[in-house]
Amino acid sequence: MRNTLYALLFVLAALAAGALPAQDAWAAAPPAASAPVEPADTAPADAEAPPPAADTDAPAAEATPAPENQTLVADGLLAQLFGRVEVWFAGLSTQVAEAGAALSDVRLIGQWWQTTWNTDEARAAGIRGALMLLAIVAVGLAAEALASRLLRRARRVVAAHAEAREQRARERIVQRESELASLTPAVVSVSTPEAGTDIESESVAAAKVQAGMLEPDAVTADTRAAMTADAGAAAPADASLRVTAQARLAQHRKSLHGWGLLGRLPWAVVDAVLSLLPLVAFLAVVSLGVTLQGGEGSRFQAVVMPIFNSYVAVRIALAVVRLMLSPDRAALRLAHVTDATARHLFRQALWIFTVAAIGFALGEVLVQLGAAGHVRTLIMKTTSLIVCGMVVALVLRTRESVRTLIRGERADEAMASLRAFLAEIYPYAAVAVIVTFWVVWALGVANGFQRAVHFLMATTAVLAASRLLWILITGAIDRSFENANTRIEASLSNGVERYHGWLRLLVNVLIGATTVIALLQVWGFNAISWFDQGTVGRRLLSAGWTIGIAAVLAIIVWEAVSLALRRRIDTWSAGGDVVRAARLRTLVPMIRTLVLIAIALVVVFTALTELGVNVAPLLAGASIIGVAIGFGSQKLVQDFITGIFLLMENAMQVGDNVTVAGVSGTVEYLSIRTVRLRAGDGSLHVIPFSSVSTVNNVNRGLGNAPVRLTLVPNANVPATYDVLRRISEQMQADERFGPSMLAPLDIFGVDQIDGAGVTIAGQIRTTDKGRWPVQREFNRRVLEEVKAGNIMLANPRETLLAQAPAPAPETPASGR
Repeated sequence: MRNTLYALLFVLAALAAGALPAQDAWAAAPPAASAPVEPADTAPADAEAPPPAADTDAPAAEATPAPENQTLVADGLLAQLFGRVEVWFAGLSTQVAEAGAALSDVRLIGQWWQTTWNTDEARAAGIRGALMLLAIVAVGLAAEALASRLLRRARRVVAAHAEAREQRARERIVQRESELASLTPAVVSVSTPEAGTDIESESVAAAKVQAGMLEPDAVTADTRAAMTADAGAAAPADASLRVTAQARLAQHRKSLHGWGLLGRLPWAVVDAVLSLLPLVAFLAVVSLGVTLQGGEGSRFQAVVMPIFNSYVAVRIALAVVRLMLSPDRAALRLAHVTDATARHLFRQALWIFTVAAIGFALGEVLVQLGAAGHVRTLIMKTTSLIVCGMVVALVLRTRESVRTLIRGERADEAMASLRAFLAEIYPYAAVAVIVTFWVVWALGVANGFQRAVHFLMATTAVLAASRLLWILITGAIDRSFENANTRIEASLSNGVERYHGWLRLLVNVLIGATTVIALLQVWGFNAISWFDQGTVGRRLLSAGWTIGIAAVLAIIVWEAVSLALRRRIDTWSAGGDVVRAARLRTLVPMIRTLVLIAIALVVVFTALTELGVNVAPLLAGASIIGVAIGFGSQKLVQDFITGIFLLMENAMQVGDNVTVAGVSGTVEYLSIRTVRLRAGDGSLHVIPFSSVSTVNNVNRGLGNAPVRLTLVPNANVPATYDVLRRISEQMQADERFGPSMLAPLDIFGVDQIDGAGVTIAGQIRTTDKGRWPVQREFNRRVLEEVKAGNIMLANPRETLLAQAPAPAPETPASGR
């Protein structure tokens, strides 16, 4: 590439040197020599004045009077369009006439040449000037080559560091892919070494459960449902998981592109700066040589500066292209292209920039040497036509690669049909745009080629800056998300990962909009004025900024609430309060829905306010509707609020024996609004929480089995204590009842004395679920002791024995 540029510079220098005037005319040209030059320089400007006037709509520069312009505006858009086309064709006719005049002036080049070299003194001075110019160029190129040689080692060090960083990044990617593949060998496929990895979190969780690395309760319900599906649905589910994992892997590979480019960017910029430093040495030598020969404003400087400017412009443009493509070192490349594609594109850019520079420099040098302005116009437009043909050839040669890039990697992506359509029409649309660009800017505009070159350079600079900005921002975003998901366990959580794609999309939209505005600005549309104070663009920008801030704050609030809920669940789960954690996990969807509604209302009303919509009627209508609904649903709201607090406080759960609202039974179902109790007789009671004032729950980890016996008044109380303690010890030794008994029998003592007997009281401390079995078994064993006569229970009944009097003896009858 450098040899080609050197050859270009020598050719231009030789062309200029061969047509240089006398040596004494370089420093200060005499009036007689400069007089013919002025009309030649100003003639193109006079001939090309109507087209700019037509483009800028300046009435003073047009032959049409001002009232006709008002008539066009009054007639509407169609009349204005026809008028614009008429003016454009008039300018095009002028340009064609000028091109014809330039062709007719070509035959005068020989006469001009003979006039310039008609004396021996002029020829000798021209030879001396040519030798001096070639000497300056040679010394400048030698200084540039020497500086490039001195910086060669530094560039090699930069390239070595970049390649080492690239190798380390590939090794980390391969290592992580191996870890992920070992976790989910049936779902995740290992990608290429240059790609990143990511994985569907539920797929990893299922694989860990199957491998025994994770408890089943630690995964979501959807994962458990997928794991417990029947054999017939296993294959489709596995295929679905595989497709999902592959989609996530593809998305992660795409995100790693930005991260990888961000790592390459510093080394690529340093290499580009080092490649341009030798150009500084060339400019220093050239500036010194030009100053010694003529100084500022001299004829010599006017002749040679277009050559040097063209060379410097080509070098800078190629440095920008090399920064993006880096055809020699892939580790410094900022574009996702292959080595062959990078080398091909760089060669094409070299030829295009070289041809454009030759045409520009040749036209300017000939004009400075006295040629007519028509000659410069002819050279410029011919060169622009050649450049246009080269660009069209490049588009047609690379159309298949660009079509593949436009279509994307996957056919099932969003907007796949639109991308396929754009891929099909790409070459035709690109050629049409390029040809139209040449016709409009090179034929219909004054100084068309100069403006076209400026347009091309400015467009390249804006696109390069946009690309660098995209690499910086998306690389930082991808690096942040990658650091958040470095560990495998962290990748199982889909917390902030869902914002990755949306954030990249937002960045792409913002950078794309900024790039379009910058392009319009450099193309001459003054797009910056669209955002001046009081304009619609300024209001839209302010509204978008405010809405964006509101959306960011809403996301922060949403994530803060979600994080607080997750931390509370984790804290309760780690503390062993699994039931309470499960209850909060049940409430999480409802809480998040309420928070989402509140946040959405705030953001929507903020957006409507910024867009100029009067939200007062909306708020008034919403208030009226809210009041009406509130009056009609007081009990319903009370049910929800009471239910939320009861569930949050874990007052009851399914399976508990409770008494609520005067009804006792077993809890069968709990919702946010009601509780369902199954009574002892089998009936089902549905009780709204608004009617619950007290909850009596006998299943809360502790139960007391009461012991109460009434003995006969003359019973041996201490002996009875011993019998009861023996029964308690026997039950503790029994494997059926011992685990339910938290402590041995605790006898309180004689609790009551009356005429019927002596009452002793005590209790056995048990678990909540063991109270009734322990109490029933204890009573059964007490009954056995009563039957055995070891315990004398008092008889609460009073027995009355009544004896009839003995009959009187019979007297003997008399004998009469």
